[in-house]
Amino acid sequence: MPVSSFYRVVLNSDVGLFDNLPPGKIMTVNLDVPDAIDVVRTVASVDTDNLRTEDSGVSVTYGITNILVHGQCYEKFSKRPPNGLQVRNEGWGF
Repeated sequence: MPVSSFYRVVLNSDVGLFDNLPPGKIMTVNLDVPDAIDVVRTVASVDTDNLRTEDSGVSVTYGITNILVHGQCYEKFSKRPPNGLQVRNEGWGF
C-alpha cells in the first residue's frame, strides 16, 4: 500500500517543511489541533486543498483566532457553584 499521508509536527518552530514528496500527486493540507483551538489559514500562495507536489515555494500562514478555556469551580465547604463569580482574563500575553 503506498504512503498516503505525510506529517510534520511544529511545536517550537514557525516552520513545517515538507520535501521529497512523490511527484505527480495532488495533496491537501490539514491541521491536527485540539478542538479548543480555532486555527485558520490567513495567507496562502496557492489553494491548500489542491496542492500539486510539483509546485515549489508554496507558503501558507496560519493563525489562532480563538481559544476556548473552560473549567468548573465549587465552594470549598458547600460543594456548590459560587454565586456571582467573576473570571478575569489577565496575563495571557496575547
